[in-house]
Amino acid sequence: MHRRTGCHFHSSFWPAKLVQLSEKEPEVFEKTRKWISFADLLHSRLTGELATSVSIASGTGLFDQRRCIWDEGLALECGVSLGVLPAIAADGASGRLIPEFRNRWPLFSETNWLPAIGDGAANNLGANCVGIERAALMIGTSAALRCVFEGDVPESIPEGLFCYRLDRNRIVLGGALSDGGSLYRWLTETLGLDVDETSIEQRYRERPPGYHGLTFLPFVFGERSTGYHTDAKGSVIGITRGTDAEDIVLAAMEGIAFRLSEILTRMERVTKPKEIVVSGGAIETSAYLAQLVADVLGRDVLQTETGLASLRGAALFAIEASGSDAPASGETELSPVPILHDPARHKAYLAELRKHRRFYERYYRK
Repeated sequence: MHRRTGCHFHSSFWPAKLVQLSEKEPEVFEKTRKWISFADLLHSRLTGELATSVSIASGTGLFDQRRCIWDEGLALECGVSLGVLPAIAADGASGRLIPEFRNRWPLFSETNWLPAIGDGAANNLGANCVGIERAALMIGTSAALRCVFEGDVPESIPEGLFCYRLDRNRIVLGGALSDGGSLYRWLTETLGLDVDETSIEQRYRERPPGYHGLTFLPFVFGERSTGYHTDAKGSVIGITRGTDAEDIVLAAMEGIAFRLSEILTRMERVTKPKEIVVSGGAIETSAYLAQLVADVLGRDVLQTETGLASLRGAALFAIEASGSDAPASGETELSPVPILHDPARHKAYLAELRKHRRFYERYYRK
């Protein structure tokens, strides 16, 4: 199934959701005439046309990535027929507003409305990360590392990664974490850890990796890549009476970087990114996080402050689809700032990564 759909069996995807609904709400399940995403619902209400994009369909876990059609066998196993799934729109297909909305919003009466695309793919476009040699690393509320490239679906998709589509010609390969800036907020707001960002930055830059003796497995919000364990829970190991709030928060951010490193290692079996562009709200508001990522990965990275890169990518995708002469994705430069990694810190972080991996395998070995 992973090879066909590019998705693991996990609560993030439709198969698990459909099975759960069929068991918990069988009457509602049987009465349902169409299973669609919210984006599809909105598009149909605005235009009167019900269809989904290849991009949105590819992220459901019910889509055959190689044939670009719904996976009939898996759908039937989940208790649904192809007739209750939305039609797959042609690339570039668009619609116009229905009369009610043309009258309400005359400015948009002649506007073409495209079916939505996945925000991850849009993020890559918006960060100018298109091509097999350029990866986008994003830490916002969640975190992800992806490549978008033209070509065929890899014959073998590395275990633990997803493989979606932007459209019928471009592939989205990578992994995602549920914990990103959300973990920082949970530590500081829900747990009430009183931290000083300046103090965390100072400790990061002045003390060696691992000084705090902590290992943080960042699964407070569950695990997606790389293990997709449905029962994964966050863990912090090594707390002593000398541990303080800054130590815990820094260890949590290191844990996120370690998980992204594991994703990159698997991506490199298929892609060979020469450049990694880092962005996202957590990166932009932190004075040390981009440097931490560079040191953990052992790679120089490019930091760009695109600001809502997914929205920028959606606009670029729409320009492409319209056939306009305006610059297409990847053709407008954002002047990213290079962040150079520290080889000595990277060597020390490799030892911390091995420790992180040992705890991970002990807790979540299948």
